[in-house]
Amino acid sequence: MKKLAVVVGHNSKQRGAVRSDTGVSEYVWNGKLADVMEGIASEFGLTVKIFRREYVGSYSREINAVYDKVDRWGADASLELHFNAGADPRAHGTEMLSSGTAKSLTIAQAVQSEVVAALGTRDRGVHTVPPRGRGGRSLIAGKAPAVLAEPFFGSSPSDDLKTDELRERVILARAYLKGVAKALNALPRPDLKESRTMAAVRRQRGAQRLKAQASVGAGISTAAMQAKDSIASIHAIGALADWLPYIALALVGVIFMANAYDRLQTERIETARRDDHNKGMEL
Repeated sequence: MKKLAVVVGHNSKQRGAVRSDTGVSEYVWNGKLADVMEGIASEFGLTVKIFRREYVGSYSREINAVYDKVDRWGADASLELHFNAGADPRAHGTEMLSSGTAKSLTIAQAVQSEVVAALGTRDRGVHTVPPRGRGGRSLIAGKAPAVLAEPFFGSSPSDDLKTDELRERVILARAYLKGVAKALNALPRPDLKESRTMAAVRRQRGAQRLKAQASVGAGISTAAMQAKDSIASIHAIGALADWLPYIALALVGVIFMANAYDRLQTERIETARRDDHNKGMEL
């Protein structure tokens, strides 16, 4: 299963923004959300591990330390959990922050789509953040493609109403996981050897080589049989001439089997390509 690192934004001393309805901080609210995600991740073909930032007196060292742990775990992607807040309570909606790399953008767009659909929030889009921008360091500190999630405004009464119940937290957790799973399944595999299509192509090429070699051998044997009377007098190959019909028959059998195997691999390639297409359509 793909490995998703869920990083809880902020830390136990600097807890981030707070919800206007309950006063609960980003750190506390998202910590509980992370627990929900970890518990249901397997439903989406994911393994989730929770990482919490630790206060060390330096923002950059705090970020580097947590994403170093993410790297050592071998994450395929990371999602850092936050929520927004603003001075104007009318500000509302969902947005995702990306480093701007192709993989980060793919994941951010998939997650954004799922969260907006699940919560019914305003779609504020996906934003590319420079390294020195707000949240930018979190997006580049690790090796895995990273996304920073801002699913709602804690300062917005309308957004708070959409996320104030436990069932709505579960809905958000599922939206995160569904989006990440779709994106990771659609991304090109880092090693082409893992591709079903490429594996089928390799097997098909092997069958084609075998078929070509057998065809050449059969042709030689047929020609030799036609010249049997002429070559039978040659002592060195006279005994071999008697076996030529059997050799030719065996080679014809090899050609038949290679043809059948070739057709089978063609069907497998077609199936694998159809799967790849369907994954792309789902995303």
